[in-house]
Formats: sequence, C-alpha cells, structure tokens
Amino acid sequence: MKIIKFRAWNKEDKIMVDLQKITPLALNDMMNTQLNLQGRSGLFIPFFKELELMQYTGLKDRNGKEIYEGDIIRILYTDWNSQCLGTEKQKKMTLNDYLKSISHIGVCVFRDGGFGIEFWKDHVNSIFEGEHGRKVVVGNIHENPEIIKETK
Repeated sequence: MKIIKFRAWNKEDKIMVDLQKITPLALNDMMNTQLNLQGRSGLFIPFFKELELMQYTGLKDRNGKEIYEGDIIRILYTDWNSQCLGTEKQKKMTLNDYLKSISHIGVCVFRDGGFGIEFWKDHVNSIFEGEHGRKVVVGNIHENPEIIKETK
C-alpha cells in the first residue's frame, strides 16, 4: 500500500502538528476502533473538528522542502532562463530579484483529482513550473496568512 503523508493544523492550539506517515486505511481503522470501543457514533468527530488535515503532494520545492496542501508557493512558470532588463530599475536587479519580481504567489490546493496552485478564487494552475521555472514554499495559510493578503 502506498504511504501518504499528512500534517495537520490544530485549530484550537494554533500549531502545525507533524503527523508521521499514515495511510487512509489506518486512519479509517483508528476512527472505527475508537468509535466501536465507545459504542456510540460521533465520538471522534470533535477530534477532527480541531484538526485540519493537509496531504503531502509528493513534490518538493527548489530547496528540498516538502509541499503540502495549504502551503503558500512562489512559482515562476518558464522554460526561459534569461533576463530582459529594459528599465533602469530592472538593470539594477540580480537575476534572482528579477525572477522573483515576475513570479506569482498562490496556495497549493487539491482540486479535480490533483494538486495545483490557486492564485485567486477558483482559478487553479499546474503545480509544475517548467524546466527552468522555480517554486519555493514561502509559508502556509495558517501560520502566514499575511503573505496571501499582501498579494491581493
């Protein structure tokens, strides 16, 4: 069985919880065991209301950081890795500063059976950036919501 990694946002304590490798089947068994031991339905529901599960995409950013749902990603879609420094401001930029200035910030989401980057409500692009593109995790929606607010 394929191992799927999760992390969880604890809504009550406002901290990210690192869940070690867990399979959907194990999660289901854990819920059923807890419910059957107590003999009443709905007992485990409050636990899941306190946690928001986020699945690992199976991808890493350019720095080797794992990308999960809810991560805020700075992404540059390009197969072109050169500068077009026309303005005086652009002439003073390094290549990294220039590429940062033309990249986009969005949130990693799971939609329509796959992971993507949401830049604004209901508009999701590919999470794959191209041969010379770059993607970097710059935060997540729970611990760094100001990053998204700054871009809108």
